Amino acid sequence: LPWPDRSEVEPLAGDVPPAVALFCRCGRTEDGPITLSCPPHDRIDIGVREMQPNDTLGALDAHEVDIALYPLADLPARFESRALFEEDFVIAARADHPIVKRPSIQVYCAARHLLVSRTADPHGFVDIELEAQGHSRRIVLTVPSFMWALAVLADGDLIGTLPRSLVNLHAARYGLKAIEPPFSLSRLQI
Repeated sequence: LPWPDRSEVEPLAGDVPPAVALFCRCGRTEDGPITLSCPPHDRIDIGVREMQPNDTLGALDAHEVDIALYPLADLPARFESRALFEEDFVIAARADHPIVKRPSIQVYCAARHLLVSRTADPHGFVDIELEAQGHSRRIVLTVPSFMWALAVLADGDLIGTLPRSLVNLHAARYGLKAIEPPFSLSRLQI
């Protein structure tokens, strides 16, 4: 493959080899998805693979994947990481759900919740933050993907705390509303 011009990889300051940087040029609009762009070339193929967070570092070590986009913290020194963006979360619910009219911590905690979890673990980072603030919620359903979550929320009485960019992008299509959380919630760095 020809080496890309250095100006093409300038956004990735540091000693990133240009061949790797070619694959790393990611972007994100304010309300849109992550995009990956490469100069047109008939020998460049990109495959997107879903992975469990616990498998990510092993897959990188085994050269099964070249790049991982994950909110991983405390990476071993052998890996290089760069923050692409920060994501905050909103409550997603049907437009006629009670939380839309009365968004309070009491209504939030009393509601039935959906959680996106690839492992079906019904305890996520929101639960950790709620517990630190003296609250808890009941997860009645876990689903393995955010798109599945949107479909379930559209057809039922559950609520979900989901990435703002996802909800902003798809709320109208699914008849959902985005509500600001009535409690303090950290932003995740991706």
